[in-house]
Amino acid sequence: MRPTADAPPPRRSPGRRLLAGTLGGTLAASLLTALLTTVLTSASVTVGASTAHAAEVYPRGASGTVTISGRGFGHGHGMSQWGAYGAASQGIGWQQIVDHYYPGTVRTPIGNPTVRVDVSGDLGQMAFSPAAGQWASFGTSGTAVAPMPVVGVTGSPIVVFVVQRLDSANARVLYQTRDGAWTQWGPAATQVGITNRSTGTVTAWGTTSGRFGSIRGEFRGVMVSGALAPVAVVPMDEYLRGVVPHESPASWPANALAAQAVAARSYAAYALAHPRSSAFDICDSTSCQVYQARSFVASTDAAITATAGVALRYQGQPVFAEFGASTGGWNSAGSQPYLPAQPDPWDNTPANPSSSWTVTVSAATMQANWPSIGTYQGIQILARDGAGMWGGRVVTALVYGSAGSVSVSGGSLEAQLGLRSTYLTIVPDRPDLYAPVLSGTASGRVELRGATGASAYAAPSPTAVTGIAGANPAQWRFVAGHSLGGARSDLVGVHTSGTASGRTEITVSSSASGYTSSRVFVTPLPAFTPDSAWQVSAGKSPGDVCFILLVGGASHSVEVHCLAASSGYTTWALHAATVIVTGVPSATSRFLVAPGTGDLYWVMHGGVTGSGRPELHGLSAASGFRSWVMHAALPLAFGSDTTAMYALSPTGGAPDLTWVILSGGGSGRVEVHTLSAASAYGQFSLHAATGLAMSTYPDMQPSFG
Repeated sequence: MRPTADAPPPRRSPGRRLLAGTLGGTLAASLLTALLTTVLTSASVTVGASTAHAAEVYPRGASGTVTISGRGFGHGHGMSQWGAYGAASQGIGWQQIVDHYYPGTVRTPIGNPTVRVDVSGDLGQMAFSPAAGQWASFGTSGTAVAPMPVVGVTGSPIVVFVVQRLDSANARVLYQTRDGAWTQWGPAATQVGITNRSTGTVTAWGTTSGRFGSIRGEFRGVMVSGALAPVAVVPMDEYLRGVVPHESPASWPANALAAQAVAARSYAAYALAHPRSSAFDICDSTSCQVYQARSFVASTDAAITATAGVALRYQGQPVFAEFGASTGGWNSAGSQPYLPAQPDPWDNTPANPSSSWTVTVSAATMQANWPSIGTYQGIQILARDGAGMWGGRVVTALVYGSAGSVSVSGGSLEAQLGLRSTYLTIVPDRPDLYAPVLSGTASGRVELRGATGASAYAAPSPTAVTGIAGANPAQWRFVAGHSLGGARSDLVGVHTSGTASGRTEITVSSSASGYTSSRVFVTPLPAFTPDSAWQVSAGKSPGDVCFILLVGGASHSVEVHCLAASSGYTTWALHAATVIVTGVPSATSRFLVAPGTGDLYWVMHGGVTGSGRPELHGLSAASGFRSWVMHAALPLAFGSDTTAMYALSPTGGAPDLTWVILSGGGSGRVEVHTLSAASAYGQFSLHAATGLAMSTYPDMQPSFG
């Protein structure tokens, strides 16, 4: 594959109570409080370290598109051509370049053996002009030979010879004279060869492609499985003259071109030992390596000469020297021990247009590629190869929609969506801020305010007056619900006490109705008052609601109980007892269930932590909340007048943690401060002051969706 030549400003914090700097280094175990120490099942867990790779679920966002961020171009095996360029630009020699990309191999002179190249990709069927010294041979033995005439049997000059399929077993040569007549010349044979005994050079052009090729060797037409294969038979170095300038730009540094020559020679030598058919060793396309018998260049000819017939060997055998345009900074493992997964120190050269890339795909494209899913709803990465960023290249993924799901390979995802590689991640839309105001509104009803994620929360969302009468903050908890097809999320209100049924009720206000139409669902959970015993969180799937029981459970531990939106909140999706023992102080703890993964995150704040900062601790849902996935001290500080809430923002993997300041911030506005999961919650990815005045909404309950 031939490579092609093809930061946002920092944000100022509007708040005055954020700790300066970031959380550096690994925190000592002493940062954990005595309370946390009692609930950890293993004292070996280190704060700040991730011990599990989170599931990756990317629901369709409000934009209705899928943004894919990736690295590299191609399979990532063996030499990166842009990496070779980057290394050579630093003065690194070709020997060191090939030794790095093919570790354990030995550079070995192999001479100049003959290579048979299937040129059907570039030329197709071949035609020849008459030329002095041109001869034809018939049959695989090559013993039946004859000089090719320049005048036809009618005395008219010959203008062109064509090698053509006669039947399933034989080819023939035809010529056309100036008077337009076609005549068969010579016997039919399984193989016809054309050489020039005077100049050594034969020029052909493709009758279908219109391109020409000129070689110092022999052009053949060979019958293979009933079809006529055009084949160029040339010495190795002559072959490389048609490969190197078509795989790497001839203007590149000499050592990059020399490394390309060695990789190409090694790849061809492997093909000689493992030919593609009895008629030819190698093809002329990116399925093998690109070969075009024209446009030879002095710089690449010099690279071929400089490497003096050198090819790579591994344990004495030819090397399958795969290469590609760009590894994206990390090689993926190939099929051979000398093609390992390893960091690529040179691929990230500034000139490389494929070092990183971004593609936006419409929902319509997803549906057209996988129509059985119905309306596109999202994608989940099921497996990666474990090498590099994001956990490496995608091995399998699940594309899902309203009618079902389809499991696809990473290669299929790449091919169907026209991506450069499988080394990719999905960039989720920044979720909108949903901020229902429960009481004191002019309408006397719950009003939904907020800010759009697309504007980084600078632009307000349209205010919506819901159908819910003014709600008592002591009896209601609100979360963002289901979102599909670019619509805003529904609003899910959890009415925990004071209900007519005597049970906990869930009211869903639909975004499609402008939040004026609501449905009430009676749950199997008795009514309760959210207090020191209970907390409410959004669940793993859109619209699900989880109840976290802090004290009073039969298990004597913190418990998680979740209701499924898909069942109309009548069926429990989860009952689980965590490793956290009962007795957690509710006033200084906030429990949140991560969207997509279902992992449980515990925010400890308010001066009770050993680090003196708020701390975040995560439990894996996949382990039944028995294993910790992360611990981190957060670069946050509370003032005595600060009122803030925490929320999780979906990223596809581990969620970002967002700190929403409702009062006591420096801007006088409701503020959004996001700590990125990618930084282990040590760095902010966003500071934003919204258009919502702090003092106006004392009972606001923010969430993201």
